[in-house]
Formats: sequence, C-alpha cells, structure tokens
Amino acid sequence: MTKEFLDEYGLSYDCREQFLSGLERLKREKVNLVLGNHINNNRLEEKYRRMQAGGPNPFLDNREWISFLEQCRKNLLDLMENEK
Repeated sequence: MTKEFLDEYGLSYDCREQFLSGLERLKREKVNLVLGNHINNNRLEEKYRRMQAGGPNPFLDNREWISFLEQCRKNLLDLMENEK
C-alpha cells in the first residue's frame, strides 16, 4: 500500500485507514487454524517438521491469528512512517 501503488491504481490514501480498521474487526474473529497464502506467513515448514516429530498439533494455535494481524498492522504503519 505504498503511495506509489495507490496513485498508480487510482486508490485513495484512506484505504490504509480502512485496512487498519478491518484488522481490528478481524481480531474479534475466533481463529484456531491459520494457513497463510505463503509458507513464510505462518512458518509452515517449521510446523510441518514439528508435527512429524509428534506432540501437539503446531498448526492449532489460537494466538497466531492475533499475532499475524498485529504484524500486518506494524508493517503498514512502518511503511507509512517511512514515506513521511
């Protein structure tokens, strides 16, 4: 959501605030299983190895959703700060 990207696609800068508000709404959703759209979003390979070794299912973690959303928030806020 860089200014350059938003300008190129004719998007308003306030979509950033909408995104941040959306993250807050998503935090209210109960999520036990987070599967990212990229393997590094939620350490997929590491969890698979842990699962193969036995023990509790590493994919079931009710804290990971909030952690992921907080990282998304931080990434956007950092981007916005760096553009100043």
